Amino acid sequence: MPHSTLTPADAEVIAKPVRSFIAQSVIPLGALAMNCAAPDEGNIHLLAMVGTEQQKERYLRPLVRGDIRSCFAMTEPPPGAGSDPAALMSTARKVPGGWQLNGDKHFITGADGAGFAIVMAKSEWTCWSSARGPGPAAASPTTRCGASTGS
Repeated sequence: MPHSTLTPADAEVIAKPVRSFIAQSVIPLGALAMNCAAPDEGNIHLLAMVGTEQQKERYLRPLVRGDIRSCFAMTEPPPGAGSDPAALMSTARKVPGGWQLNGDKHFITGADGAGFAIVMAKSEWTCWSSARGPGPAAASPTTRCGASTGS
């Protein structure tokens, strides 16, 4: 049976009222049933906003269809990050064919059964968002990214 294709915007139209119902405890399993439970909902949004076309095809579309689940790896052992990305100790370095990750992650949300992971790590690339003022931010179509000059 063929799958219908949902765009990220379609998924958000579905997810928004479901989240509202969940907040009111009307549908206790609604987020999971609609494939918009954490971390998938946040990862869908992140991939829709900053993912390349290849990443959207490989990860976003199967995630929105409910074919796969995702996980989000940020928490690190002390003195690393808990919920503060500024405290990240894990690093990512661009290498031929991809990225080399170095660090430890604990309490990975959604790890059991995940088809892929979004890993938070520091790299030599830094993105700054003018909308938020100075500071790290996710890249977006209006964000300028470039190599860090140090510190």
